[in-house]
Amino acid sequence: MRSTNLINLAQEIQNKLSDNIGPDYMEFGGSLIGKLLLNEELNYINGVNSTSNSSFNDLIDLVVNSNFSEDLRFWYGPAGTYWGLTCITLNTMHSLTLSKRIKELDELILSRLNTIDMPGLVDGIAGLLIYAIKRNQILNNDILSAALIERAIEIFRSAQMSNCIRNPPKKNIDSRVRHDLGVDLGLAHGYPALIAIFADCLSKYPQNDKLREALQESLVWLKSHELPQSNISRYPFFQNEIISSRLGWCYGDLSVAIAFCKGGRILDDKISLSWGRKLFDDIVFCGEQRIRNNEHCLCHGYSGVMRAIKFAEEVLTDFSSSGSYALLCTKTTDACRKFLDGHISVSEDNLLEGYSGTALGLLNTVAVSRTGWHKAFAM
Repeated sequence: MRSTNLINLAQEIQNKLSDNIGPDYMEFGGSLIGKLLLNEELNYINGVNSTSNSSFNDLIDLVVNSNFSEDLRFWYGPAGTYWGLTCITLNTMHSLTLSKRIKELDELILSRLNTIDMPGLVDGIAGLLIYAIKRNQILNNDILSAALIERAIEIFRSAQMSNCIRNPPKKNIDSRVRHDLGVDLGLAHGYPALIAIFADCLSKYPQNDKLREALQESLVWLKSHELPQSNISRYPFFQNEIISSRLGWCYGDLSVAIAFCKGGRILDDKISLSWGRKLFDDIVFCGEQRIRNNEHCLCHGYSGVMRAIKFAEEVLTDFSSSGSYALLCTKTTDACRKFLDGHISVSEDNLLEGYSGTALGLLNTVAVSRTGWHKAFAM
């Protein structure tokens, strides 16, 4: 009954969002890809073939035939869009259609590789590696992957060498430049994203000793940024802060826990895995009181924490959420019902901070994902 209720809830959200799709929202962090991913997951659960739907095919063609921007940030540019399209259309007739545009995008990335200096998933090198790993399932390009891995290692080495302590960012500062003000300890914009993606790349390229060494050193480096005193959280948002961070997928303890679990698992590093488990144990012990503003979203709300706890259950032996998972699911469901009742603007429809992402998180509590959307979140 619970599974049916959550699937029906996700379908209601999809129905409410469906009237707001348009070409202006094609980026991965916008509305289109989130809704397409949600639609594909629902169709999979209901046994419906999306490619038999003419409007779906027309929409895919619209995106593929549109000019893409030269923005290399995963969440805001074509890399994320084509990652999402690959997830949705893999092993269908659309794969051939995507191949030409993917080659063009590869050339763009390689031509501007040295301009990329951010580490994170949302706007840095880790997001581009997420794209490279996925696009190889359609059209293999080890040259692109190798170049991105090399650049990612350089970005980590730069942080490792400088290890500087600067003032924390001012409120509302542009996320694209805030890394110049300190070491970011989040998956969205910071260095835990590099560790998570190093682990994913090492699983694809286990003979890359330089990558293995960078992953080993990055885990030691990350551990050194633990808060020096007892706090609600063990890691701050930025390296030089001495205050506890909020609990969310995007930064702080949850980001660091995911990084330690992924890195420790691929290296068979029991110390890192144990530390990741300790962080997750602390999170489930006092999770709700550390989520501020009662937000629902994947980025920094209930559904993102819920999906991260599911990740912990998948990778950690005998890990127990101690009731936190069910509580977070209830909180997420309540937020979705408010949305359906019209209390929240329908414009909040994107994957990262909107209801398409939240609905995907709910679906993933009762069904295995077909698209693997959560891989874009390093989970």
